[in-house]
Amino acid sequence: MANNNLDFKKQKLNALDKLVLGGNFVFWINESPDGTIYFGTTSGLYYYNEDEKTVKYIFGESYNLSFHFIDNNNVIISQYDGTLKRSTISTDKTTRQGKPLNINARNPRAMLPEGKDVIWMATENGLLKYNTKTLETKIYNDKNGLNNLYLYGVLQGGNNTLWVSTNAGLSVFNKSTETFRNFDVSYNLQSNEFNTGSLFRADDGELFFGGINGLNYFYPDSVTIDTIQPLQALTAIKIYERTINADSLLSITDKLSLAYNQNSIYLQFASLDFTEPDKNQFAYRLEGQDTGYTNIGNSNFVRFSALRPGTYNFWLKSANRDGT
Repeated sequence: MANNNLDFKKQKLNALDKLVLGGNFVFWINESPDGTIYFGTTSGLYYYNEDEKTVKYIFGESYNLSFHFIDNNNVIISQYDGTLKRSTISTDKTTRQGKPLNINARNPRAMLPEGKDVIWMATENGLLKYNTKTLETKIYNDKNGLNNLYLYGVLQGGNNTLWVSTNAGLSVFNKSTETFRNFDVSYNLQSNEFNTGSLFRADDGELFFGGINGLNYFYPDSVTIDTIQPLQALTAIKIYERTINADSLLSITDKLSLAYNQNSIYLQFASLDFTEPDKNQFAYRLEGQDTGYTNIGNSNFVRFSALRPGTYNFWLKSANRDGT
């Protein structure tokens, strides 16, 4: 901050004292299209009446973790019991009608609208895309590269990306490739654990995420990616635990011929990127046996047992800590 003498201003809102017991625990604050400020609390939904300068109770059944207004009277509310409801609030804010929405995720802790019909939700099962018009849902999780499914918040980044805070750091989601890139404390995060409701996107695009040991703030476009593709090496070969000199073998041929009863094979390999080698990732495919690649994370070996006689090709993919 440019002003080193910055003073925070505090104003007590006495009306909050009128919330029911426990209601002062506020999880979420949001604004409806008409400018009304709403509070999601441990005991229900409240709003600030500008004319009367008071906070008034609307309804509540459980902890209100987050909510999003489709219009001035229709709101989607996530509750701590795991339910997600769409409620219609009367114009005078005295009554409501609601029905549960069936989604394949639990406890959305933050909602981010995109356009007119799409809402992104940070849930305990990953990142959820929900279409309010078609009611279709799609979940993005570890199958897309997310390293922790317990999400706290989601904010719009840049270049068709979303940023999510988790229990294992921050992750950026590329909507074009539908894949995640993950960041942990090795990237100077306040800690690996972030918090519900502790997030903000400034008008100039700067993102703020708060956690248990402070906060992180950054411009998404300033986060660079290591785009150098790592080289690979086969470092060990064992047949029934008997080591074969891999360097000598590979200097002569790229083929390994074995008898039919030498069908227990151990292969060890390395990705030659040493920025953070423990975060290098691997996937393999044994052509002749596998139909697709198997992701094995940062494990750098694979063992094949009881292979049937035949010809096989071993394919290996590796990536550095940034997923290159």
